[in-house]
Amino acid sequence: FGDLFGNLGFGGGGRRGGPQRGSDLKMVLDVPFMEAVEGSERELTIPKRVDCEDCKGTGAEPGTEPTTCRDCNGRGQVVHTQGFFRVQTTCPRCRGRGQIIEHRCGTCSGSGTVQKESTLTVRIPAGIDEGQTLRVPGAGQPGTLGGPAGNLYVVIRVEADERFERQEYDIFSEVEISMFQAVLGTKVKIDTLSGTTELELEPGTQPETVITRRNEGIPVLGGRGKGDHHVRVKVTVPKKLSSDQEDKLRELAQEMGLDVSAKKKSLVGRLFGS
Repeated sequence: FGDLFGNLGFGGGGRRGGPQRGSDLKMVLDVPFMEAVEGSERELTIPKRVDCEDCKGTGAEPGTEPTTCRDCNGRGQVVHTQGFFRVQTTCPRCRGRGQIIEHRCGTCSGSGTVQKESTLTVRIPAGIDEGQTLRVPGAGQPGTLGGPAGNLYVVIRVEADERFERQEYDIFSEVEISMFQAVLGTKVKIDTLSGTTELELEPGTQPETVITRRNEGIPVLGGRGKGDHHVRVKVTVPKKLSSDQEDKLRELAQEMGLDVSAKKKSLVGRLFGS
């Protein structure tokens, strides 16, 4: 995953020298817009450290076992007395593990873990949004000395869809009609989350009219119901008309008592005054 994958560094827990919880992992997952709307299951391949199969996670050569550190008696910490003070530090002999490995496993070099790709399935709930995080318990780095594994955190990054704009659980889209359709009314096809449908526009529809289709938005995450789909009407005005079309529009404007610009003369008319 490159820069999409990282170690959060959260871990520890338990006393030094005892079982230690593994670190949490974090990754960013790109999800198409409609997949975030409908939900899905994704199979993820995660590079992480897992217990070495040869030494079963002990770090010791197969057939041998780690021994308890005699300097700290397996605690991983040693105490020094300095006058009236007692200072506790990490045991230098076992480096805080509480155990000594005399013969290291050749496969993992004594670490007890190896780097490996792990595959797991993650459920993406319907309605998830940009920046929200899924938590997968126990899918992080393995613990040490029998400690529990950390968690995996999947940060969702939703890809844009040119048809829709999302605001929480509502979606917004646009439909374009001509001024003639706006005046006379029309039926137009629009994209919705469930496919293409027909939208009926009444005569006299004004520019920037917003038509709200209830419960046709995005499912509410972890709840019931859906948001709404808001359709904004964009009215276009023709930039060029034929002479006949222009004459008819001027005639209509006169009938309505509208003041419009005078008709421009053609080049020949301007030259010869016709």
